[in-house]
Amino acid sequence: MSIRIKLISILLFISMVPIVFLSVVGLQMARESLREEIGSKFENMAIEKARAIETILNSKIEETVILATHPIVIDALRKANSRYSEVSDATALDTILTVDKEWVSQKGKTQTASTIAANALSVFFKNYQDRNLEKYGEIFVTDNKGANVAMTKALSDYYQADESWWKESFSDGKGSVFIDDRGYDESVGAIVVGAVVPVKDGGEAIGILKINFKVTDIIDVVSSAANQNKQNIVISIARNSGSLVISSKGGIQSIITESEKAALNDAQGGWMSDEHGGVKTILGYAPISAPIFSRILPVGSERGVKGEMWHKTTWFTLLDIEQDTAFTAINKMTMIYLISGLVAILAVTMIALRLAANISHPINQLCEGAQAIAAGRFDNRFSIDRNDELGVLANAFTKMQINLAQYRDHLEELVENRTSEVKKSEEKYRLLYNDTPVMQHSIDQDMRIVMVSDYWLSYLGYTRDEVIGRKITDFQTEASCQTVAKTFPVFEKTGKVEDVALQFVKSNGEVIDVLLSAIQTLSAQGEFGMALGVMIDVTEEMRAKEELKKALEGEKEYSTLQSKFISLVSHEFRTPLTIIDSTAQRLVRSKKQITPEILREKSEKIRFAVGRMTDLIENTLYAARLEENKIELTPVPINLGDMVREVCSVHGDISPDHDISVDVMGLPSTIAADEKLLGIIFTNLLSNAVKFALNAPSIEVTGWTEGKHAVVSVTDHGVGIPEDELTHMFDRFFRAKTADGIKGTGIGLNVSKEFVEMHGGEISVDSIEGEGSTFTVRLPIDGAGQ
Repeated sequence: MSIRIKLISILLFISMVPIVFLSVVGLQMARESLREEIGSKFENMAIEKARAIETILNSKIEETVILATHPIVIDALRKANSRYSEVSDATALDTILTVDKEWVSQKGKTQTASTIAANALSVFFKNYQDRNLEKYGEIFVTDNKGANVAMTKALSDYYQADESWWKESFSDGKGSVFIDDRGYDESVGAIVVGAVVPVKDGGEAIGILKINFKVTDIIDVVSSAANQNKQNIVISIARNSGSLVISSKGGIQSIITESEKAALNDAQGGWMSDEHGGVKTILGYAPISAPIFSRILPVGSERGVKGEMWHKTTWFTLLDIEQDTAFTAINKMTMIYLISGLVAILAVTMIALRLAANISHPINQLCEGAQAIAAGRFDNRFSIDRNDELGVLANAFTKMQINLAQYRDHLEELVENRTSEVKKSEEKYRLLYNDTPVMQHSIDQDMRIVMVSDYWLSYLGYTRDEVIGRKITDFQTEASCQTVAKTFPVFEKTGKVEDVALQFVKSNGEVIDVLLSAIQTLSAQGEFGMALGVMIDVTEEMRAKEELKKALEGEKEYSTLQSKFISLVSHEFRTPLTIIDSTAQRLVRSKKQITPEILREKSEKIRFAVGRMTDLIENTLYAARLEENKIELTPVPINLGDMVREVCSVHGDISPDHDISVDVMGLPSTIAADEKLLGIIFTNLLSNAVKFALNAPSIEVTGWTEGKHAVVSVTDHGVGIPEDELTHMFDRFFRAKTADGIKGTGIGLNVSKEFVEMHGGEISVDSIEGEGSTFTVRLPIDGAGQ
């Protein structure tokens, strides 16, 4: 067998084994990774639909809770419950059960049912239901004994307190809220869920309100999601008991696969493989976290009349899709891998043939040349009758030894000519090395510079004497030296590196970023000879990348501040609105005579709440206008002392529990400033002092003149501010830790600081934690501003 065939066989074996191994392993890993990614996608889709349905269910509960607070509902229940004040509980129950027996026997066609259906509350409920007949199935309310008080249609029975859903919601007068999973309701002709809530009066349940909602909106979520997806996904909602609520395929049926049954017991959600009728599918599932109770009909019970039981249920969203459809990308990837593998094998075969020819041909030529030299003929080709080229090579060199003396002189001449050619080649290389406008250098095994291009020297600003013989790391930063220390062993092993990021220091101290690529040359003994390095300056590219990174981080920080702002403003609006609502309701519901003192007290509370909302809105609007640079300064001559007294007077009226002392006699008679913006500054400072004063009602406002500046300080003796937070007090949205429970958005002080600086002034804060704080404003008298 020839050396060429041996070489081809060895090269193919060495290359094919790792190619096949890496292809198989890589394909398997890629398939598993893509499979996990696809499964996670369906899990996230199931979670998304679960959250959408949770929102719908919670909105139904919220709507029912709101309706339960309507005065007409509460008044009707008060009147209904008053019937039991003069009778015992046993007598009341006997009366209710008598009415219930007649009601059930006549299927709700009694005089009592007609009277209830015609009362004012039933008419109110019917009008409410008529607004959207596709949304509501029925609405009814019971008193605290479980007897019907109002209804939109005749119920199956009169007495509801024997039902477990009523007991769960009434909860001995404490009241609880949940969703009644009724399934398909024949009386409504649709799938129905009932929102059950207690009607409360003074914190105590006085009856139960129930709205049976048609689930058309939930069906829309399921149907639209399935229709919008072109991958034939089957979307269902199922109970953890193993039955379907609704499916995009339609109909009510039982869950039939074991995988789906297992999924319905997983409280976390996820995805798994499944099989339907022999067809493999992917199942994504997620629980719906809403308080849902499902109906159970024990033996002997009568639906809608007696004996029904209810138990806590969890709904799940289920997404099914055939694996062939879901894993189309995996199948395509597998085909690409196979084609790539065949191409790689073909390429390796071609490379092996080429390498074998390149290796064996010189050997053959060497053998023929050795034979020619041995025979004294340099222009002849000789055929060889040997099975092994190496054997022929050995015989040729044996003959060369015999004729060595004869050709010694001739060989010396050849050596001399060759030396001359080498010197010429080295000179050409040196000229090419220095004439190329690229930073190039050569280093030895100790990383000392042995050669460097003129462009390298001129670009970094060094002379050749300053560079030759020194280590390449002498011209790099400390971080780059560590990078070189990690990279050099790899370079010695592989023989090359590409695009290594380093930093070089110019002679003037400037640091530049470069990308270095290097290749290793070997000595005649096959050992490390030199390393040739080429590098390019990428300083500007690195700076641009860093600026882009900072811009992205700034955008992320802005998004975080925006979310925090929305959360704080929402919270701050809720508190004064609650004060106004509760105060107004107490005035409306009060059974006592409303005296001028009581009216004044309630009015002050409402005025206080409105003031808080006004301050919040103004500060929010000014913060937005500051952000957009839309506020212009309009200075006019004003009496600063009078303004400060007016602001203090207003806060004294709003906060009569605080003693605000004012001493501003030392202020100049007039200063040039924007009167509206100054009013906002001192309003915010007084509001801040009132909030932080807490149980220390004394607040001092002092004004004086310092040179060309008017100075006003506001001091409270409240909770104070920790020292490590003083520098952040004027940051937007910042609230001190000691302010837990104190309302505010962190906007007022920031807006005040901006307005003070627009006037060319300064604002500062001094505070001792637990003793109080002093905010000081310094304004130029001549009105110097932006």
